[in-house]
Amino acid sequence: MTVQAPATAATAVTRNPDLSGFQCLKCEALLPVDDYPSGCPACWQRGAASNVVAVYADKAAVRLPYLQLPRLGEGNTRLLACPPDLVGRDNVYLKCEFDNPTGSHKDRCSAFSVARALERGDHTVIAASSGNAGISLAAYARNAGLACEIAVTDSIAPVYRDELQRLGATTLSFAEARVRWDWMAERAQDDGVYAATNYCVPAVGSSPFGIEGYKLIAHEIYTQLGTTLPSAVAVPHCRGDVLSGIFFGFREVTEEAQAVPQILPVDPFARTERILSGELDYRDMCPGDSALLPAVGGETTTWQSVNTAQQSRAGATTVSGDEAEAMRLKMLEFGFDLERSAVMSVVTLKRLVESGTADADRPMVALLTGVGRPGI
Repeated sequence: MTVQAPATAATAVTRNPDLSGFQCLKCEALLPVDDYPSGCPACWQRGAASNVVAVYADKAAVRLPYLQLPRLGEGNTRLLACPPDLVGRDNVYLKCEFDNPTGSHKDRCSAFSVARALERGDHTVIAASSGNAGISLAAYARNAGLACEIAVTDSIAPVYRDELQRLGATTLSFAEARVRWDWMAERAQDDGVYAATNYCVPAVGSSPFGIEGYKLIAHEIYTQLGTTLPSAVAVPHCRGDVLSGIFFGFREVTEEAQAVPQILPVDPFARTERILSGELDYRDMCPGDSALLPAVGGETTTWQSVNTAQQSRAGATTVSGDEAEAMRLKMLEFGFDLERSAVMSVVTLKRLVESGTADADRPMVALLTGVGRPGI
């Protein structure tokens, strides 16, 4: 897939006047509207890193940080019935996030991250990504007339490197993924530079302005199911940005936590499972094999991931690269050309059906996060 973004800048931004501040996911402290790259300052100081979530006035008709912002047509992606042969039953649906302009769910986040950079008057946005997040941010930055710098690893797939170059992004290559965060931490101190993705250790997550864009996935699913709540939404998972966004989107739909569907994090190795079981702390390094699933690899996760799994009563699961590849090939037979990590969600729902633990009377949804690219 070759991504195209307009060469002319669209820079008009209007902040939602009903955005009243942010709230820590851990200590629940209320904070003013500002940027929180290390999450809640108080929790960070005591070594309990936690991201924050936007808070709106009770009367708010729109619960997004910006009412006007540069867009490329992201959102309103299809919800398709999953072929029963793939999962073993009807009433399972596929949320086609590969429909987004650059081929992944990341566009929803990039739109609002770039809007925040524009509101601040920044000239450059930066991210650490060797995949979809970098492609997406580069496209949205170009559309808004901003420079974009992406810290990649030396092992980045050629298709991603080529797309970043076509989109005009500056790439900085590092031998190890974690070293990219060191560069970001330093670069983010420069005037006019906005960090769209995490660079903290322990990890916190991406820009809370950007994460707000993911809430719309939940609203769309609810509407597309005829104002019916699914029993579960399976989400390929690393540090929980989209996971958390979907959770808070369903909180807005239901207005009560107990009605929220299970938002299931699907890891390439036992990461969230070990944290939920108490074997690991969410701040611990957790190495594992993600060679076939680099989009959701990494040794770190976040409190927002744990919070979502706990609050939605979801638990967590693991899908290996080999399992994902087998499902990817099977889905090709049905016309779905997806990256391996995208189909981890389908494998998860198939397991739930086979185990007999799925609610047979309620729909389930698999998030298909990214389009297929050579070698991905």
